[in-house]
Amino acid sequence: MKYLEWAKQNMGTVRYDLARADIKHLKPEELPWDPRSIRFSRQWDNAPNELVPLIAERYNVPAANVFLTHGASLGIFTACAALLKPGDEILMEVPNYEPLYQVARACGVEVKILERRFDKKFQIDLEELQRRISKNTRALVITNLHNPSGVATWAEKMQTIAQIARHNGSLVLCGEAYGDYTFGEPITPACKFGEHMISIKTLSKTYGLGGIRMGWLLADEPHIARFRQVYDYLNVVNAVPTEQIALAAFQNLDALRERTAKIVNENLPILREWVDTREDVQWVPPDGGTICFLRLLYGISSWELMRLLKTKYDTLVVPGDFFWAKGFIRVGFGGDTEMLRKGLENLGKALDEIDKEKHPYN
Repeated sequence: MKYLEWAKQNMGTVRYDLARADIKHLKPEELPWDPRSIRFSRQWDNAPNELVPLIAERYNVPAANVFLTHGASLGIFTACAALLKPGDEILMEVPNYEPLYQVARACGVEVKILERRFDKKFQIDLEELQRRISKNTRALVITNLHNPSGVATWAEKMQTIAQIARHNGSLVLCGEAYGDYTFGEPITPACKFGEHMISIKTLSKTYGLGGIRMGWLLADEPHIARFRQVYDYLNVVNAVPTEQIALAAFQNLDALRERTAKIVNENLPILREWVDTREDVQWVPPDGGTICFLRLLYGISSWELMRLLKTKYDTLVVPGDFFWAKGFIRVGFGGDTEMLRKGLENLGKALDEIDKEKHPYN
């Protein structure tokens, strides 16, 4: 599987793109920031960073526990390269965000699987976790909100996960790209549950600022020191214009979340109604974010469906195979409302076409 390669080749090439996983891109006029104030460098590379205290305040952590990265993807690589070594064993959730798996594999670790099953509503099974984790498990790798389903791991369960990991001497790497926006109570960052817990975050998914490539890691100071050692060889300093735009975003974060809520509140009922009318699709409704994971019934192939959608209906979804889940598709609902409505209409037409081929007498 090479999800990112596929995504770069296909996303943005169709009229109805349901493969995109982020909220509708923010327009410059939607962010109170004067581009004329842009700076291209700081006075010196280790000058105090104005963004770090705002992030620390937002998540109620010490500023020393915040490490800025050039997007969450580089954050994933930095955390894995700093904390994992060849021969380590890790326990990784499935379905998962494939780059988490691939980066870990590139670090030379042995990957064991913790399945998040559809019939368990994609929740982490704590009994299964206790059976699968061991003294040899260097790290547990999970996401919250779960990518690809959008299901939340709430504070009580995350606390138990943290206790299990601590008892086994294991770290927990938690990708929280979608964790800043839920439909109900907020998600507590994993880093709040112990010094062995690391949160990986970004402005891309919830806030519509994927293009500026701003992410951050939340962890205890010894881990931050190791991140810095690795990061110095990846990205000597972060882009100053990126940090300036991110600073403006954090100064207006509540307004950006309201924008996200407005879009999702309009789009999610359309998606929910569409799913309710289909007899060939099932789902676990997401708890937040801008993605969901649809289960295809009747043995429908996600690849066959994706190809038909793209070639005949100018529409794109993500095959579940990229998340180690055959027979599923991931659908994003954070984009333009009319695009979502038409994209779902096309998805229904493609499903009807495949259904009739497989079950012509239904």
